[in-house]
Formats: sequence, structure tokens, C-alpha cells
Amino acid sequence: PVTCNGLTVCAALTRKGSGYRGLVEKRGGLQSNSWGMITENAANAMKFEIGDPPSANVVDTVIDETPSIYCMVNGAGNAIQTFVNGQLASTVMGSTLTGANSQPLLVGARYNYAGSYHGQIGEVVVAVKDASTAERRITECYLASKYSIPLAAGVICP
Repeated sequence: PVTCNGLTVCAALTRKGSGYRGLVEKRGGLQSNSWGMITENAANAMKFEIGDPPSANVVDTVIDETPSIYCMVNGAGNAIQTFVNGQLASTVMGSTLTGANSQPLLVGARYNYAGSYHGQIGEVVVAVKDASTAERRITECYLASKYSIPLAAGVICP
């Protein structure tokens, strides 16, 4: 099992269409120490869920088939923050992911295999910690450089 004290998930991806489709998840159902980064049923939405009942942060600015860098950070002050191309898109209060989780890490599928991801997944980076601003920015810049995805105006890479 992997023990978490916060969580950071960053991904270089494109998505296509709506529906509950798993991008990356570690859960066997909704549990207090489970999490998932999924596309929401609504068009143009990505969702980060933590725990049971899930605390969720939904970002509805996804543009289909546009390569983007998404980072979702959970930790400090129980906040769930979502960054799109290096820029803060949303913050909601929730709970901090803590404890062990022995479920398999799934990439491109839901925990119940009910919805495979629609789009392209270049790379997913998972850190079982609340990443600092500098750590998150380094990860965003790495993904942006590797996959030639422009970051938002004003975002400076170290």
C-alpha cells in the first residue's frame, strides 16, 4: 500500500467528449483514502475526487482535443486546487488525502472499468504529497516542454 499525506497529480493530455471517464484513479469504489482524476459527465469538465463522500473540484474550461497540462493538488488547509497550463483555475475546500491505499493505480480507466478515457494521455505524474508551488511548477514546465504545450501567459519556468 501507498501511504499519502496529500496528493499531487499532473498530466499532459487531450480529451474528447463527455461522460464519466477515468484518467487516473486509485480506488476500488469510494473510500476515505481513495482518489480519482476523471472527466465529468458534463462537456468540457475535468474532476478531481478525494475520499468518501468525495470532495470534488470540477474545472469546466477544458477544450476538447486541445493539448493541456492539468495539475490537481490536495493538501495544505484541506484545499483541492486545479491548475490548467500553469494557471490556477479553481480552489475548493475538501479533505486532505491521508492513509494507505492498496488499490491498483489505473490510467485510462475507471475503478469499475465502466468508462475508459477518451482522448490522448501523454504522461501522468503522481506524487503522494502536497507539492510545493516550486515542485508543481517544475512538473508543469517539464510536461509543457516535453509535449510542446504552451503554458498560460505570465507563467515562468525555472
